[in-house]
Parts: sequence; C-alpha cells; structure tokens
Amino acid sequence: MYLFGEVKSKGNLYQEIFACALGEMPLKYLGLPVHNRRIRNSMWRNVTEKIGKRCACWQGRLLNIAGRVTLVQSYLTNIPIYMMSFYLLPAGVRKKVEFFRARLVWQAEEDKKKYHLVNWKTCCFVKQQGGLGITNLETFNIALLTKWIWKLEAEKGLWQDIIKSKYLKDKCLSGVKHKKGDSQFWSSLLKIRGLVYPHI
Repeated sequence: MYLFGEVKSKGNLYQEIFACALGEMPLKYLGLPVHNRRIRNSMWRNVTEKIGKRCACWQGRLLNIAGRVTLVQSYLTNIPIYMMSFYLLPAGVRKKVEFFRARLVWQAEEDKKKYHLVNWKTCCFVKQQGGLGITNLETFNIALLTKWIWKLEAEKGLWQDIIKSKYLKDKCLSGVKHKKGDSQFWSSLLKIRGLVYPHI
C-alpha cells in the first residue's frame, strides 16, 4: 500500500486495517518508474547504463559502418522506447543516449576523441535527405506521446474517463493549465500539446 499527502501520518492505522505492508516511492510498475513527484534523471540511469554496456567501442570495431548503423537503429534505439512512450525524455538523458549511439556509429576509441565528418542531427535525417536514417529520439518521443493525446480525443474507454475526471473536468485539453501535483505522464502530455493541436 502506498500513501500520499496527509494520510501518511496515519500509515500505521491503514496498515492494521488492510493487513499489508507499506511501500515507499518511487516504485516500478511493469518496469516503469512511478513517483508522486517528478521523475528524476537518476531514474533513467537503468536505461542509460544498459545502452552504455551494449555499445562498447570494441563491438563496433568488428562491424563496418552499415553494421554499426543497423545495430544502433535496431537495438540501441529500442531500449528507451518503453519509458519514452509515457514520459518526456529529459534533455540530459537524451544527450547521454545520443553520445553512446554516436560513439558507436563513428567508432571513436574510449580514450581518444574522433572528429565526425557529419553532425549527429544530419545522421538522423532519412536517407533520401542525405542522412543515415537513424531515429531522432526527440521527435520519436513526441510522436509516442502524441498517440495518447489522439486516443484521449478520438477514443472512449475506462482510462480516458479516469483522466478526464481527474484532470479535465468539463474543460478541453488545449485549455487546461499545469497544476502542482500533476503526474509526470500528464505533465509530459501538457508540454507537447502545443505541437499537436495546430496540426489536427
């Protein structure tokens, strides 16, 4: 059982009533960190560490450029997708992930700095535009979160009813303001809605 706000002071009473242990935040639910406050960058450490371990420089030396790009695109890019589909990727975490992906593609040594002939932003363009077709994490993160806004507006279901009852009341999503205590998921949707509504 997890308690929030004023009821925390009555934790022992609720523990006796429900005969269960009290949990502490943050918790992990289906591999996703859940907190009653903002998800800190440290909670993304598991993702960044996993990517760092999977893209050591020695692995890239065994592959040509096409193999390294395939490894980055098919494997490393997919590691943070689950969390990115619920939370907006912090800029610091994104830079760290991009560092690992770029290092593997350009194959710099651990202790040597290698100058890239093309910047990473260009590498993330599609091949028809002169890039390598590597997924742009920032754009992909926004696209993953946009699907929730679309489902909230276009579909009906239990989770939509809960969200509307808790956050929207009788208002439209485009007119709701961020409030203290909003969940990280809801805060992420509010941050990207300005990119969505002008196009629908």
